[in-house]
Amino acid sequence: MKKALSILLATLLLTTALGVGATATPVDHSLQFQLPIVTAIDAAWNGEVLIDDWLQPVFTAENVEVTVHFQDGTSEVLEHFYDNASNWSWEIQFTVDFEAELVIVRYTDSNSMDRFMDEHDICGCEIDLEAYLAWLPQTTFAFPGNFLDDILAAFPTLTLDETATFADGDMFTFIPENTGLHHFFSSGDQDLAIFNTNMELIWFGEIFSTHRWAQVQLTVGETYLVQLWAWGGTQNITVSETAPAPGGGGGSGNSWLQNLVNNLLWLVQHTPGGRFLTVLLFPIMLPVLGLLRLVNWIYTGRW
Repeated sequence: MKKALSILLATLLLTTALGVGATATPVDHSLQFQLPIVTAIDAAWNGEVLIDDWLQPVFTAENVEVTVHFQDGTSEVLEHFYDNASNWSWEIQFTVDFEAELVIVRYTDSNSMDRFMDEHDICGCEIDLEAYLAWLPQTTFAFPGNFLDDILAAFPTLTLDETATFADGDMFTFIPENTGLHHFFSSGDQDLAIFNTNMELIWFGEIFSTHRWAQVQLTVGETYLVQLWAWGGTQNITVSETAPAPGGGGGSGNSWLQNLVNNLLWLVQHTPGGRFLTVLLFPIMLPVLGLLRLVNWIYTGRW
């Protein structure tokens, strides 16, 4: 996949107000002790989609040309979108409106709020945030609400009960065959994040071996995004409608009897009084699990 569309391309951004930092030399008009007054801005997107680790769009001087117009009639095309010194700063902020398929581009600096209060003859306690945002120099450009479609199509897909290998940061898509609990587990130690197509995080955490796995309620036919970070090189991931046996590496790939044995072995190895519990629980677990497997086979057709 093109590097610009890689999930490893950009620094993690958690808000939809996306200010992109840089450390280049300040623009000529950004004086050290007195910022110039910006009266208007223009922004032109070149159509290239850049995304961050959370698949949110990122806007930099690589894909957006921003021109600021100053009070003295001059203008400048910015080479970066943020700068600061000991007592001043300025920033170009991008807010994506996915429903309207627009990106709002605003200019703000360390003098903006004072100028706003002076012009409106108000104090800080009287500031209306919406009015302030509307007052800032700004512009918009069109941005497709379905920008993720091409990106998602390029990701490999996970298949139920089939093991897939991955490297650090890889992303998969998964579409459940049935509505219900799904279990994501592996043979190694890794971090896992699961999103819906609105890029809402529905599960995040560490999974390792089959002692800890992700258990998530998913809806049939919906597309989910699965991102993994491997601890120690290439590893594997499996998604199943059946939970793995603790310590066994199983899931629905093993028979129910093998899963039962693995659970009992885990009790012996990790639980105080495990031998006693095993002797006590085995006669109970065997018929109960057998009945549950029968019900599962009748309901899903999968033993």
